[in-house]
Amino acid sequence: SAELALVCTSSRAAFANAGPMAPNSAFLFIKPHAVTDKVKDLVKEVLEKNEITIKKEGSLAAEEIDKYKKIDKHYYAIASKATILTPD
Repeated sequence: SAELALVCTSSRAAFANAGPMAPNSAFLFIKPHAVTDKVKDLVKEVLEKNEITIKKEGSLAAEEIDKYKKIDKHYYAIASKATILTPD
C-alpha cells in the first residue's frame, strides 16, 4: 500500500476574516486505505476550490515510509516544538 503525497501552496487566507497571508506550502498525505480515484478527485477539487495549488504529486510506498522513519520523524518534530513553545 502507498500514501498519495501532494505538495501544495496557497496565498489565500484559510478563514474569511484572517486577512492577507504570505504564501505557504505544505505536504498533504492521503492515508493508504483511502487512496482511491474518488478520494483523490475530491481532495483536488477541495484544494482548487480554496485556491490551493498542487505543485507536485507522487506516492510513497509503505516500505519507504517505514525504512526512513518518515512518520516517526514527522511526529518527533511536532512533539519537540510542543515541549518548548508556550501558549501565548
